[in-house]
Amino acid sequence: MYSPVRTPNAMITAALENKKFQGFHVFVEGGGDFKLWRNFMQKNKTRVTICNGCAKVIEATILGNKKGIRCLGIIDRDFRSILGSEDLPSNIFMTDEHDIEMMMCHTDCLGKVLNNYDSSQKIDAYEEAHGAVRDKVLSLTDRIGYLKLLNKRTNLNLIFKRQDNDGSIVLPSYEMFLNKHCQYKTNEDMIKYLFQWSESNGNRANKTLEEILQAYIKESETEQDSWQLSNGHDFAYLLAYFIHKEIGCKKKTQQEIESELVLAYDNGSFQHTNLFKEIHEWIMTNNNNESLFSFDIN
Repeated sequence: MYSPVRTPNAMITAALENKKFQGFHVFVEGGGDFKLWRNFMQKNKTRVTICNGCAKVIEATILGNKKGIRCLGIIDRDFRSILGSEDLPSNIFMTDEHDIEMMMCHTDCLGKVLNNYDSSQKIDAYEEAHGAVRDKVLSLTDRIGYLKLLNKRTNLNLIFKRQDNDGSIVLPSYEMFLNKHCQYKTNEDMIKYLFQWSESNGNRANKTLEEILQAYIKESETEQDSWQLSNGHDFAYLLAYFIHKEIGCKKKTQQEIESELVLAYDNGSFQHTNLFKEIHEWIMTNNNNESLFSFDIN
């Protein structure tokens, strides 16, 4: 879901000009977040706004605080559990896992999504023989995650997505470093492909392939938590590829997987997260003990 790019200042100006609305503005990163939070928030008490990225959510929320607008921001945790977090206002909240997609995949809603593709029980048969599909995909996204983490730590200048002319986000073809059975080839294959993909999209790495490979080997020995390391868009991309190519299920796109995760993720699962507890406590304190959520709280 693409949203026209607006500056945080423009968002706050629009909020100030809307005199009729007296509720809370909820600033989120992207289209998937918008769909999820629209499901969970009362529409007459909240306005969910796509900011197009974490930095703009933070900026819009801080600016809203200064202007006296009732607001809160919700951002992906990304690598903050590993690298540490910047100081943030009390009304900016982070996902429990790396991002909202990984948070959803860490519940049984992923099983519901997989069941939609498994009318002939191919996934069940595969998992009985080889283990959980989720773990197989995580073993692949972790490989990418370590390179992204290294890129974040040392500013390698690699990129892992680009924006198309229509505003849509395009990921690398991660299958390029998998074999015909969807197994990871080598660190060198992955790094070389992403090194070249970054360069072809205008970002030249500031270290050589060999230097990145040696640093990657050390980074991947740190044994990080998959749920904090792996990116949800990467997971959805590789899940769609894996269940089609390796298991023989109907072909789906990354975007379709992500949309179905949002539909499958229920408020019961959400209420078990730290994110829910933190938002709920803050809302009750700052909204006269009146919930903004659209569901009954257990």
